[in-house]
Amino acid sequence: MDKSHSISTVHQIFNEKSQLIYRFVALHNNYYNLPKDCGSGIFLTAVEISTLKSIEDSPGITITELALADGKTKGAVSQVVKKLEQRGYLFRKRCPVDGKRALLHVSEEGKRLSLLHKKHSLNDMKSTLDRLLERCEVGEVDAFFRVIEVYVGTLEDELAAAKVEDHSGHGES
Repeated sequence: MDKSHSISTVHQIFNEKSQLIYRFVALHNNYYNLPKDCGSGIFLTAVEISTLKSIEDSPGITITELALADGKTKGAVSQVVKKLEQRGYLFRKRCPVDGKRALLHVSEEGKRLSLLHKKHSLNDMKSTLDRLLERCEVGEVDAFFRVIEVYVGTLEDELAAAKVEDHSGHGES
């Protein structure tokens, strides 16, 4: 077998794996953005509930801090915060030291909704795990999550390096 045939075969194998990862990411993203009932007849996306929980966990956080923590743009976070604020799940307070900064807080209704979602989420996670364990061994599921953990770390490292490169002017075309 010549070297080019071997490279083509290896490329095909990796391409198939890459396509599987891409499909997983696309499907997960669609699922993540699908509004779901939090157990109260109130439908929120995972992005919205995650934002609400982040604010609940860090009262007084700013949109900029949320964006940095989630790796999202301030504009994207602002849109989600605005929706949650309009629905009465959170509110803004002006910073007593710097009146320009808006500090985010979860309302009582937001806290109630977050708690309902946490209960619903536990059931959802258990159901997903049960479905995985119908087809896979415990060790396989553990290995999957370990690989995802390592892969996330790899992606974070690459994104951080790309950000440094971009800021130094080397990443521009």
